[in-house]
Amino acid sequence: MNNRFQKRPSRKWTWISPNMKARNAIDFVLSADPTIFFDVDIIGRFNFVSDHRLVMAKALLKKKGHFFRRPQQKTTLNKETFSLSLEQLAVSTELSSYKQLKKAMTLAASAASTKQTKEKHISEATRKLYEERHPLIVFENEASHSLVIPKEFHEDLNPFTQIRYSSDLKELR
Repeated sequence: MNNRFQKRPSRKWTWISPNMKARNAIDFVLSADPTIFFDVDIIGRFNFVSDHRLVMAKALLKKKGHFFRRPQQKTTLNKETFSLSLEQLAVSTELSSYKQLKKAMTLAASAASTKQTKEKHISEATRKLYEERHPLIVFENEASHSLVIPKEFHEDLNPFTQIRYSSDLKELR
C-alpha cells in the first residue's frame, strides 16, 4: 500500500540505520482489498525511541446499517395439552429414532402452543378517524377534521405511556 500513494522522498522512509546515513522503506501495509485505503502516511514524531517510524494507513470502512427485526409474537405452551398430544403421538407412531421423536415433539408443541395477542394502543374509533383523514390530507385540506384526530390519538395513547413509564420507574428503584 505504501507505493500506491505518492509521497515526497523525505516522507517515504520508515527505518533509519544506526549510523543515521541509510534510510529505507521497510515497513508496509498489506491488504487483501486495497480499495478501502485512501491514504498511507508516515508519522515522524512520537513519544518513544525507535529506529522505525510509524506507518499510518487511512481506511474508509462502511458502517453497517442496523436492521430492526420485528419481534415475534410470544407463544405460550400449555403443558397439559403438550403432554396429552405427545402421549397420543407416542401411541400412534413408533418413536425409535431421534428424528421421529423430534418430529413428534414439534408436532405436540405446535398443537399445544397459542400465540398471545398484543394489546392495541389505539382504539378502533381512532383508527377509523385516521382512515377518514388520509383522503382529506391527500385531496383536500380540511383543518377542522384534522385537528380532532391527534387529540383522539393522544387520549388513547396517554394511559399506555403512563403505565409503561411507571413500570420502568419501579424497575429502576
